[in-house]
Amino acid sequence: MKRTMLTCAISIGLLLGANAQNKSIDFKHEGTFSDRLAEAGKSKKLIFLDAYTSWCVPCKVLAKEVFTVDSIADFFNANFINVHYDMEKGEGLELKKRYESDITAYPTLLFINDKGEIVHKIVGAPSAKNFMELSRPALNPALSLKGLAQKFEAGDRSVSTVTAYFKTLGNSNDAEKSKAVATTYFDALPTTDLKKGDVWALMSKYLFNTESKSFKYVLGHRTELNKAHGEEQVNTYILNVLGREVGGLSLAYYGRKPVDAEKEEWLIKTLGTIHNDKAATEVLKMKLISSRNKGDWDTFNKVMVEMITSAKPISYVGAKASMLLNFTRKFTASAPEDHLKDGVSWVDLLLKTDVTPPVAVDLLYFKKAILSKQGKADDVQSVDKQIVFQQKLKTEAEQRGESFPMSIKGFL
Repeated sequence: MKRTMLTCAISIGLLLGANAQNKSIDFKHEGTFSDRLAEAGKSKKLIFLDAYTSWCVPCKVLAKEVFTVDSIADFFNANFINVHYDMEKGEGLELKKRYESDITAYPTLLFINDKGEIVHKIVGAPSAKNFMELSRPALNPALSLKGLAQKFEAGDRSVSTVTAYFKTLGNSNDAEKSKAVATTYFDALPTTDLKKGDVWALMSKYLFNTESKSFKYVLGHRTELNKAHGEEQVNTYILNVLGREVGGLSLAYYGRKPVDAEKEEWLIKTLGTIHNDKAATEVLKMKLISSRNKGDWDTFNKVMVEMITSAKPISYVGAKASMLLNFTRKFTASAPEDHLKDGVSWVDLLLKTDVTPPVAVDLLYFKKAILSKQGKADDVQSVDKQIVFQQKLKTEAEQRGESFPMSIKGFL
């Protein structure tokens, strides 16, 4: 199983505060999961299942810093039957298969009834405070993931129910379900409601479906929506939706889903109707994605050079370096020999600009990898000296009290 498909998720929040105390959640180890289901039926308690792996760092921190807080231990030991399984060993393998559609990232925390049904779900490693806030709804049928789903399917479209459902789906990391629920909800509203501030705020936060009636309405009625919400807000929402589609193209070209040429053409055309730097950047990403993954290295080189040398759409040098490094992952392995020199040229072009030492170091390591692949030992030694020099500059700057922003890393 590829770990790229099952990432250590920290989607809910940072692991903050919460020092370990004297108690801990009492996880049962004897017996099987079927035994726990039988116990749940007799005790009328839910099962709390901590699905983890041995390599997941957030899982370990959660176990050490959150499960050992006295108040959390008391609450879970009193209200749940607690179990945890390594999803890559023993019975964990069977449970991973049983809840395959629900365990797609680690840690995944499931609250299960005696029928084996998931009542509530949390994905990620929340702080102790957030962990309690996110877990308590499992005991309340009106607020649990299962309960909110039942209310929504039964026709409850109140703002309070819908908002709670969206948030809970977000905490459960179920993007597809969130997309379906948001489409159902907003497409059922009168289009005039999209001019209302509260509806717009909710939609711009949760509806990301280019095929939905509501999004198509936004594209076709930007003038009136600009008057209601402001052009910047409307464009930001549209670009957020389109940006997700652009990111999806990378998965397509990697072979994880079919390439939709018609969608690609539509994206370029639609992005072209928004005249700002962010829209231009998304178009640039599309060109890099398409040419890289189709093996069109001539076009890839041309677009990369244009990006590096142009003042727009990406004017910040550090962002250009991140864009370069982001789109050249595995470059030395995938690019043909006669195009490896292109990578060296990109680095040299950027190094002529006002790059900070940390950015320069990242670029130089990329250049070193290319030169190593080409077998240019003398040039590699020269780059090593440059790396040492830039690292020295970084240390000296930090000693003077200067700080450097973190690199902007993407996932394309």
